Amino acid sequence: MLFQHGDDNPVHRLLIRTTPGTKFAEVVIGGKMAFEADHVLPDEAWSVVVKGSARLLEHSGEIEAAEATGIESWLPTVKTVYVEIKPKHVEGRHFRLGPEPAES
Repeated sequence: MLFQHGDDNPVHRLLIRTTPGTKFAEVVIGGKMAFEADHVLPDEAWSVVVKGSARLLEHSGEIEAAEATGIESWLPTVKTVYVEIKPKHVEGRHFRLGPEPAES
């Protein structure tokens, strides 16, 4: 996953590397997608949701440019499909983790 930032919009492009399948056929037909990324550390967690228009990268030049970004898979599987999301809405939450506070 690669976030690219711009001056007017904090995220103007999200690039995802994935495997082929029916869920991405819907991207071509519908053109809309939501993507969520979460991360949990011992004392904090965060979640980000990106919603926008999506398309499969199909031209060799686009695919070569996507491969040149160096996106690495989080899982040890072969991923040969690139999807670009142009965000319309980005939302994130940050949480501090720990025990419940004592009641007063």
